Amino acid sequence: MQITKNYVLGLALAMTLVACGKDEKTKTVTVENPKTAEALKSAEKEREELKGKLELAEKNDVEIEGVKEELKVATDKVTELTTSLAAKDVELTDAKTALEEAKKTTPERVKALEEKVAGLEKAKAELNEQLTTARSDKTRLDNLVEVAKRDEDLYKKTLDYAIAKGAKSTEQVGAELVKDLAKVEDTLKSLAAKEPGLKSAVSSQAQVVVQAAADFKKVSGNMLGVYAELEARVKRGETLSAADDKTYKTLKAFDEATKALDAEKKVKQGLESALDGLNKEIVTLDATLAKANTELNKFRDDLLALIATDPKLTSPEAQKLTASIKERETLIATTTKTRKEKADAVAAEGKKLEASNGKIATYAATLEQKSREYNDSAVVTANGNLTKAEAELETRVKAYRDYQKAVVDANTSKQDLSALKVFFDSKLKKPAQA
Repeated sequence: MQITKNYVLGLALAMTLVACGKDEKTKTVTVENPKTAEALKSAEKEREELKGKLELAEKNDVEIEGVKEELKVATDKVTELTTSLAAKDVELTDAKTALEEAKKTTPERVKALEEKVAGLEKAKAELNEQLTTARSDKTRLDNLVEVAKRDEDLYKKTLDYAIAKGAKSTEQVGAELVKDLAKVEDTLKSLAAKEPGLKSAVSSQAQVVVQAAADFKKVSGNMLGVYAELEARVKRGETLSAADDKTYKTLKAFDEATKALDAEKKVKQGLESALDGLNKEIVTLDATLAKANTELNKFRDDLLALIATDPKLTSPEAQKLTASIKERETLIATTTKTRKEKADAVAAEGKKLEASNGKIATYAATLEQKSREYNDSAVVTANGNLTKAEAELETRVKAYRDYQKAVVDANTSKQDLSALKVFFDSKLKKPAQA
């Protein structure tokens, strides 16, 4: 489909714009290649043409830039009234204090001060009412902007999805969304079915590694015994023969590598445990975000629907929805921040694990080299068996890590597709013919 071809080309070219020049003062990108600019214009033109062909007419009647200006005015009004109310509060407090003082010392001033206090209280009540109205306007406009931004973003994503799918009709877009959602659900079910087997494979191979490590420790005991004897002679100040000295150095390196390997394996075990925990937390956080975003969208739509009957949004229902919106916004902000921290931690722990695997490989190679130098075939064989068992365990652990990543990716895809499906059904889907 030519539309798809040019659009994808346009996206690819867009990614190269930074290399074409950037004004550091204005932070605007300047295009120097005419062919690049032409391709982008062509892609945008075909995008516009596809809007008509697919009948994906935007249903959002909100002029977002105009509403943003109104929101700025409303926000400034709330700030102004809040400041005025605080000043009026101070003025009223001072007037009341003066009135109480006049009652004790200058009775002739009492009546005038009482009138002043009454006037200030009336002015304060009027300011409170104005502030309530201004806050309601700000809430309404804020939600209008957020819903408009959301719908605009989802509309563009729906159009991009239609282009990627080569859709030729609105109905086909809906059908593709249904089909892709079903595929993601099948993927998640398939992944869930694989988890027990993957866990079992890791667990069973871990037992093989434990046994291989025990076998290695057993057969290497003789080498370590000889090393202990030679080391005792050195400590007593004895001079070793050239052959014994060579053996002593070989076994010393073997002993040091053995201890370092054992210590590093414990480090690796801790890192793997941390990664497991972090990945599970990310899955939970993703579910929390998906639920919170869905609820936030519903609350915003419900609040805006109330405007027809409650333009000032002062009803209990409006107040409850406003509070719920703030709660979800806070939850989404904190959860997003936490998820980023967890994702960053996964990356950091992953690098540490990679470094740990490198150290383990180095220590293992030293063990093999020194056991061959000592010429103990049993130790060489046992070390080889342990190395193979650990390599197989690493392969199985990687398979489980890949499974965890696949679950995260599938859930992300499901959330994105679900958001498009809800938007498509509510804003773009043509009503069924009677």
